[in-house]
Amino acid sequence: MKKLIVFIVVFYVVNIANAQWQQTSMNNYSVRSLALHDSCLFAGTFAGIYRSLNNGTSWIPANNGLAYTDINTLSIKDSNIIAGAIRGVHLSTNNGSNWVDKTTGIDNDFIYASAFKDSNIFIASDAIYLSTDFGNTWVNKSIGQPTSCSMTSFTINGNNIFAGDYYNGVFLSQNNGNSWIHLNLGITSCYGVNALASVGNKIFAATVTNGVYLSVNNGSTWSAISNGLPTSYLAQTFAIYDNIIYLGTMGRGVFMSKDFGSNWTDINFGLSNLEIMSLAVNKDFLFAGTNNTGVWRRSLIEILDVKDGNFNQIINIYPNPVKDKLNIDLQDLKNLKNASLSIYDIQGKLLLNQYITQAKTEINIQYFTKGVYIVKVYTGNNVIVDKFIKE
Repeated sequence: MKKLIVFIVVFYVVNIANAQWQQTSMNNYSVRSLALHDSCLFAGTFAGIYRSLNNGTSWIPANNGLAYTDINTLSIKDSNIIAGAIRGVHLSTNNGSNWVDKTTGIDNDFIYASAFKDSNIFIASDAIYLSTDFGNTWVNKSIGQPTSCSMTSFTINGNNIFAGDYYNGVFLSQNNGNSWIHLNLGITSCYGVNALASVGNKIFAATVTNGVYLSVNNGSTWSAISNGLPTSYLAQTFAIYDNIIYLGTMGRGVFMSKDFGSNWTDINFGLSNLEIMSLAVNKDFLFAGTNNTGVWRRSLIEILDVKDGNFNQIINIYPNPVKDKLNIDLQDLKNLKNASLSIYDIQGKLLLNQYITQAKTEINIQYFTKGVYIVKVYTGNNVIVDKFIKE
């Protein structure tokens, strides 16, 4: 019996180690920008752009036609990608296979930020520029901006274009960049903004020294949202997926909020480099671009491995660890109508999906390989998440 207990403990520890942050094979670059399109993950570094087709397991250079390789920003719409470098702008229309220089017409070619709004492209250098013809021509759109500006980020929310400035806070344009208004009410002390993000009517601003702010009225007023965040940190970047907000910081790692910033949770388990420069997220993984140690990833369902939802019902999984027959007991679940369950491996691969017709379900998992697995039970708009170990 003692040998069995030791085996289970060691096995559990090994598999939990596999469930934490994992460094990808790109492990020696500073990654200033990450961007996703379908199955393609792009990383912008000082040594060019790299592309992964397998969630970061392997990477290949994607620099054909790229005149300047020190990349600050990447933005994607469909198969079109804008890459902003320390010297110039490049466009790819074939998912990064080739690049064309689109810098002509921009006075200062040090590009800090970029964004697509429908077929329009916005970039920021010492001014904001707009192209309506995929970078063939650029028009200065800085009316209402300070004479000396340092734009760090954009977020597009319907017809509203928000721009964050490292020294001057947040600006809003509601007429495709023809004019801008300054919106800092509620952002205290230092107005420096590193990143912006939006979901629904909620606009998030990551500031240089004073944390994270939220506006629910198009930037007219802002409120600090810091519960669970460190007292001193530099908020650097956002990523949003399925209404969950991820925040990357320089020196304090990555945090997650499931309630639009009211509360934040540290999700740094296994992440040895806490200097986060960029984030990206898809249905399987959260990716973090770090300073000097490349791209890291963590399974999304493992991050979300908590009892979640708008109810208190409990999922009971037994035996756990399990060898062949897994019982999933939902006796406390009030309504099984349209309920279903899914089982994923720790890498996020879906292994089983089925409807639930009774409170107690038995599943044959004897052919599963040894490891940690995630169970998700869906009912209505709610989801319960739990894990089990196959031995």
